[in-house]
Parts: sequence; C-alpha cells; structure tokens
Amino acid sequence: MSSRAFFASTFVLGLVTACGGGEDRKFGSGTGGAAGSGAAGAGGGATGGSSGTGATGGGGAAGSGGAATGGSAGAGGTTGGAGGATGGAGGATGGTGGGSTCESANNTCAPNAPAGWTGPVAFRHGQGAPPACPGAYPTKVADGHAGLNPGTPACNCTCDPATGILGCNGTASIYDVGETTVACFTVISSEPKVWTAAASQCTKATLNSSGQVSLVVPNVTNPGTCAAKPNHTLPTPTWAENTRTCSGATPAAGTCGADETCMPKTFAPYEACIYSPGDVACPTTGYTKKLLVYEGFTDGRTCSTCSCGTASSTCKGSVTFASACSGLPIAYSTVSGCGVPSTNIATTQYGTYTPAPSGTCPPSTSTLSGTVATTGESTVCCLP
Repeated sequence: MSSRAFFASTFVLGLVTACGGGEDRKFGSGTGGAAGSGAAGAGGGATGGSSGTGATGGGGAAGSGGAATGGSAGAGGTTGGAGGATGGAGGATGGTGGGSTCESANNTCAPNAPAGWTGPVAFRHGQGAPPACPGAYPTKVADGHAGLNPGTPACNCTCDPATGILGCNGTASIYDVGETTVACFTVISSEPKVWTAAASQCTKATLNSSGQVSLVVPNVTNPGTCAAKPNHTLPTPTWAENTRTCSGATPAAGTCGADETCMPKTFAPYEACIYSPGDVACPTTGYTKKLLVYEGFTDGRTCSTCSCGTASSTCKGSVTFASACSGLPIAYSTVSGCGVPSTNIATTQYGTYTPAPSGTCPPSTSTLSGTVATTGESTVCCLP
C-alpha cells in the first residue's frame, strides 16, 4: 500500500471512532476496488489493489504491456490488497545472423598467405609453353623455369697434323734385300742399291731386283708444328619445366574459417599457391608443396687453353716405276716401305719419288672452371 493510501485510511478510521453514535457502515464486508486495466509490459510487475473495508482488496491482474494498478481500498478495509502478479519473462534472444557458405563449384576457402608471402595465386609448372592465365586470375605476374639441367661438360684438346715438315725433298733410295725378311725402313749396308734420286726426279733404275726391296726415305730436318684444336663439350643448359604465376583474383562472398578467405578456385593445369623471394621453407600447414622457381641462368663454364707438344714427323712417301718419264708410260709398280713389288724392278724402268711427310703432336690437357648459376630465385608453395 502506498503511504498516501495508508494515511488516508487512518484519517477516516479516526473520524469514525470520534463519532461513536453514527451508522455502523459495513466496511468489513465491503469488496476491494478492482484492479486497473493497464496490462503489464514484458517483465513488468502489476501493483496490488488497495484494501477494502474489512476485506482484502483484489489483486490487480498482470497486463500484457503496462502494469495494472490495484483498486482503491473499500471503506473500513484493514488489509491492503495483494500486489499484482509479476510480469511475464522477456522475449528470447535473437539467433546469430546467418551467412552463405563459400564452398561451391567455383569458390573455395583458401588459407591466407603468412607474413612475407604473396598469394594465393594461380601457378602452373610443366613442359612446354605455359597456357594463358585463367579468367579468375587474369594478371600474369611472371614466367619462370624450374629444374635446371646444366648437361655434362668435357674439356678435351686435339692437335691437327704437323705442317712445315722439312727435309723430305732429299734423296730417297731403294735397296734389294733379296728373299730375306728384314724390317721395313731398315737398311742393310751390304745390300745393293737398286735406285736413288731426290724427290720429284724421274730416274732410271741402276740394278734389277730379285724379290723384296726396301725404300729408305730422307730424314726430317724440321718436324714442323701442330695447331691445337679444342674439342670441348659445353652443352647449353636446359629447363625441365616452364612456369607461370597469375594474380588479380577478387575474393568471393561467403563465410570461411579463421585465417581463410573465400577465393575463386584454380583448375588444372593451374593450382593455388603462394610465393616468396629466395629459397625458404614452406609454411608447416596449408601451402606445404615446395618448388624452386628461377628467372634464368648464367653459364660461367670455360675450358683452359689447348696447346700441342713437339711434333714427331717422318718423310715417308713412295717411288713409282714406269716405262718412261713422260708421254704415255707403262706403269709397273709402286714401292712404299718394305715388300715385294708387283713387278720386279729392272734397269729399263724409271722411278720417281713422291714424299708424303706426316707428323703428330701430343695435345695438352684442358681443365674445366666455372659453373652454371641460376638467377631470380623464388620459392613457390602450393596446396597439397
């Protein structure tokens, strides 16, 4: 009961007591005032009605919006009406706002690139020229290469045959060694000399031969020299794969987990990757498949200079016998080294010596120095 209602009731009762001969009004049986009609709001309590005379005032009913006030007390009421019923509980809390999922035929939740990395990008590696960037990743970042094969180098030297050999235009001689077997170019001083002349001179034989003969050529006075000839193998390095990196994708709408972004999917031959300069380790989760990519290479391999040693030369040559030195001679035989002529030499034959000098030189060794070095190194890490 409010203090105002309480003081009003006390004042009335006092008046009744003072006028003891007055009519006895039946407050004890009076009915309490009706509750107000305002409905209790959500969670609001209704106030009980005031006490009626001699009876408990009626409680105000709980309204559905505003608080109901109890009725006024009846005359002579002693006990105030009970308080109004407690208002209803507040409405339930609204649910968390929902959103569309990212995963679809064209989009996927891609892990975000860690600090120091760029991506996600669309990356392709394989043989042959890379195809154009896909539509969802339209911007070409760079073309590169992977898997450098430097080939197998080899440094070798050879020497051309000796030139400038001197002394071979001197006198050559043929000796008749009969039926005995002697080593070629070996002169037995007791054997008869069948023929002798300087180079290119057509000279008649002085004795007949009877079997095996031996040609002795002049001695070399200067062995000449040899030109060094490099025979190196320095193959052009090749790449096992060619690469292309594409960016420019726009994140798609859709919800993903922590540290993920809804991105357009990549389709073969492209895959989703991140990249960073240098040779670095891939993240321990997400993009874990590593490939080293390069812009190109420099080939610093060289072989040391070739040279040739002192020549070892001989005059060699042959003597051809014919029926005459000019005109239309009949060819008989050719003597070269030691052996039996196809036709025995006779004093009626004319021989001409033609030198055939030859010489070789030992080549020097050549050593390899330098290496093939890659340039523009980057690490690409892709989703497994």
